[in-house]
Amino acid sequence: MQKQLFFILTAIFIISCEPADEVPPAVNIAYPGDLDVVSGQVEVLVAATDNDDIRDLSVFADNELLLLTKPGSYLSTIWNTDTYDDGRMHSLSAVAEDMSGNTSVSPPIRVLVKNIPADPSKISVQRNSEGLCYISWIPFEASTTYDILLLDPRNVTDTLYFVSDWPDTMISFNSEGFSDAVIQIRIHNPITNTISPVPLYKRYAPFSSCFVFTDLRDDELKSAYIRSSESPFIRRLTADKNIREIAFSAEDDRVYILHEQGIDKMDGSGSNRRRLRNGIYYNMELNRENGKILTLTGINALIIDPDGSANVLSVKGMVFDANWTRDNDYIFITALPNKMNYLRCYRVNVNNPYDILTLSPDTDESNYRNPLEMTDAWLFNDGQNLFKRSFAVDQHEQILTFDGEIFHMKESPDGTWFLLVLRKTGIITTDIFYELMYFSWPDLTAHTLFTDRNAPTFSISPDGKHILYRKNGMICISSPQGGDERILETSGETFSW
Repeated sequence: MQKQLFFILTAIFIISCEPADEVPPAVNIAYPGDLDVVSGQVEVLVAATDNDDIRDLSVFADNELLLLTKPGSYLSTIWNTDTYDDGRMHSLSAVAEDMSGNTSVSPPIRVLVKNIPADPSKISVQRNSEGLCYISWIPFEASTTYDILLLDPRNVTDTLYFVSDWPDTMISFNSEGFSDAVIQIRIHNPITNTISPVPLYKRYAPFSSCFVFTDLRDDELKSAYIRSSESPFIRRLTADKNIREIAFSAEDDRVYILHEQGIDKMDGSGSNRRRLRNGIYYNMELNRENGKILTLTGINALIIDPDGSANVLSVKGMVFDANWTRDNDYIFITALPNKMNYLRCYRVNVNNPYDILTLSPDTDESNYRNPLEMTDAWLFNDGQNLFKRSFAVDQHEQILTFDGEIFHMKESPDGTWFLLVLRKTGIITTDIFYELMYFSWPDLTAHTLFTDRNAPTFSISPDGKHILYRKNGMICISSPQGGDERILETSGETFSW
């Protein structure tokens, strides 16, 4: 008995004298490789070894935990890149822990996410002015019923809206309160009364307060993006070397791209891109009511129909600027008439281009520009002074004079306020800055939203409740009066609601 006790105590002594395990595990990401281009569902392979055993292994994408489990020496997991910023480099890393609590972090790898849709979407999304949204899709088979899911783009396990066992291929709902969602159409099994595990169709769709913008991303291409102002999720639509302007129509689910060879159109998902019209154009203003595009050719103004056909506005002179009126029946034009050296403002009838009304005085030598349509009068300026011409009488009235140069003006959708960019000079003549100002109408109550060294571009939302503007190189959103300002994008070039 004493001998057995001696051996037990000896064994305990030997075990207690063994050195503690201080060797950390080795862990590496085997796939994807560094600087790979990935899309959709990506299988991430991780190799981990240790002198003892692996207890825990965690995989991170941009410091966001993808998986925490108790594997062996090899792990395979799925990374859904659809919820990550497209066109950007993202970092993958893994953390391994052995049975003694030693941890190691794998060398990080950087991958470029590229999820631009290649095939036309099977799902169409359209909205009307009352906020009613229509979702339709291509039928699968006769008598098939469907389950419709709207998922949170940032967390696809969060269902925002669900309809089960739907017999039709179109559904409508009030999209108020929805910013954006991933739409999934799944086949409903009538026998088991269950939903199919794999979506028949899926696509990302913005619903309210959505806008489009361009930015130069990590693949060194100027990409077009769409996002909601209510959520940070971004969907890349296309990547080009040179995008001049971009426009989006939620009403008919169309995106338009102006580039150096012409104008393209695509579905709101970014798929099914095709050429609308070839040519060299210098701007693009989409009319959401009739789907027509107003653009400049360098000499004339051109109206492009949704089918790609076009009509030239017959203004006798060189057109410098053009935009739609609020009622969409007329177009405002700033042009240099033939045999004259001064700009003039005109209103042209879309249905009768020979019906032309001169808005600015035609008796002096001032350059008149930027015509606007308010509730009871037309406004325009000569660079320093603001003028009004009443709808009722042909009378021009100077209403404001500025201590700077009027750079740009734009009215609200209802004609009750307008924004004005003023170019000003500081104490030193080379000290130039710009001021974005808000004016109510007709009382002309004014206040400055901000000043910037660069000329601020801005865009007014279709409902007139918000404005986008570029400030200090960032895309911001606020109320028209400048309240509730938020930074939406820290970089970006052209943008439009």
